[in-house]
Amino acid sequence: MYIASLNSGSNANYYYIGNGQEALLIDAGLSCRETERRMKQLRLAMGQVKALFVSHEHADHISGVPGIAKKYQLPVYITATTMRHANLPLDAAMVRSFKHGKAVSVGALSVLPFRKSHDAADPHSFMVSWWR
Repeated sequence: MYIASLNSGSNANYYYIGNGQEALLIDAGLSCRETERRMKQLRLAMGQVKALFVSHEHADHISGVPGIAKKYQLPVYITATTMRHANLPLDAAMVRSFKHGKAVSVGALSVLPFRKSHDAADPHSFMVSWWR
């Protein structure tokens, strides 16, 4: 499994997790253009990305979500509470809900969301596993 931080800090948070054939993004605090630039620099392929998971509604985690989701037609996994607080302009057909403690499969990747303590409406972290 390959994990890359595309950015981590108060201005933007963004992570890529993949297994060589498929990948997902955790949060999207950068613009689509900057995401593409950084992924190219790291030799990561957007074509392998199958989904985007949102941890919470703070701008440094969601500002790039609409652009990247629309351009690459990525399903966005987000809790209903976070979606309400984030007010993201997303195509409803691309929004997928997740719940604390219930794993979500994205190809051979399994994502287990769990609650965390943070100053947000419904913050989550994710444990990602790969079943070969």
